[in-house]
This record gives sequence, C-alpha cells and structure tokens, in this order.
Amino acid sequence: MTKSADKELLRASFKLEYPYERSPGPVIGKFFEELSNEVLVGTKNSKGEIFVPAAEFDPKDSEHLSEFVEVKNEGVVQSYTWIEKPRAHHLIKESFAFALISMDGTNSAMLHMIANCKEDELEIGKRVKVVWNQEKTQTIRDIKYFEIIDD
Repeated sequence: MTKSADKELLRASFKLEYPYERSPGPVIGKFFEELSNEVLVGTKNSKGEIFVPAAEFDPKDSEHLSEFVEVKNEGVVQSYTWIEKPRAHHLIKESFAFALISMDGTNSAMLHMIANCKEDELEIGKRVKVVWNQEKTQTIRDIKYFEIIDD
C-alpha cells in the first residue's frame, strides 16, 4: 500500500470483551463461602488425609472428595519467597513473602502471603496464622495475609 492509501483506511478504536461470570463449582465454592465466615475448610479422603484449599479430587489417586472438614487457622511455612520491594500490582505495599503454608492437620500446602514481619524473622517451619480481611468477597482475598505466631 502507498502512503496515500494508508490515509484513506477507516480506523476506529474497538475493545473486544466477553463479559461472563464463572462459577467456582461446589468444592471451591464451599471453600470460598466458608472463608467469608472466617472458617477454613478442606476436603478429606478415605485415608484420612485433608487437603486445603479444598480439592475435588485426591491429587495422588484421583479419588473423588466430598467430605468437608474444618481446620485451624494456623499452619507451618513450608517454603517462601521474600518480596523486598513490592510492585504496584501487589496487594501488600510493604515487604512481605509469598509462602506455601500447610495448615495444621492437613496433607497439602496453600499459597498465600505473609506480612507484618522482617525477612530475618521468617524461616521454614515457622508457625503462622490467618489475618482476615474485614470486607468479605467470597474469594481467597477474604484471607488478607498470614502473620507469624509469637513463640
């Protein structure tokens, strides 16, 4: 095309969207619903293992899981990554950690944030507890973050 032909093309801004609502399903839906009540639930398999967040299927053998059990709001840090300088998209604006946390009595770990601590206070095996968001949304954000439990 020539420069003159380019000038003749009709151009208009257009934003293509497909708005929809997604259902989390019966298992994660129940997990989110209970979070809004400040309760953590997991699912239990036939061997007595408990998974948090609640899982619909056992990750080892694909057993269908439908028994919900309440678990404590405390757990243990399995691994973490320290974020010294949070970026604009992070929910926490001060230094914090992303961590895999095994809730007490469970056989899995959940990913969340640990805040209100210094890097040298955090270590694998450290005990943490849930800090709840005041505004509930029936999402994982109902857990604001975890914080270290004083020894």
